Amino acid sequence: NYAGLSPAKLELNYIKNSDYLKKMNFFYPKGWVFYPFWEKIIEDAFENNRIFCCGQNEKITGIIILEPTHYEGIQWISFWETENFPAFKFLLEMAKNKAFRNGKRELQLLLPKNSNLQNYCRQTGFQSWEREDDVFLYEFPPQNLITFSTD
Repeated sequence: NYAGLSPAKLELNYIKNSDYLKKMNFFYPKGWVFYPFWEKIIEDAFENNRIFCCGQNEKITGIIILEPTHYEGIQWISFWETENFPAFKFLLEMAKNKAFRNGKRELQLLLPKNSNLQNYCRQTGFQSWEREDDVFLYEFPPQNLITFSTD
């Protein structure tokens, strides 16, 4: 426990206070559909092992939430907040690993305007969908992920 909070409460507080959610006007994307943010969304992510967190010295430095999607081959990232580039890269590897294990070939996410993640995305191979600089798409072929364990 951190500061007397259970891990789930700690992550929930981090998400509720995130720059990402504030810039999305407290709307949460599930695919291309947006919903008003409410705590049940995070509870569902915990219950279904779709939330990944990293930290240092008992402090959260990043969280990513993956969503199921009906689009074949796509792993949707519905929430991504990081404090620094190493946390971003760590969570990207987690998402790529999970996508590979689930037979997905690309990651997709929406970023709000002026998100600090845009530069991180560009540095790691994300591309703006249709080059409009409002949606970032990252594709990775399965043969490039051969080093990941499949068990």
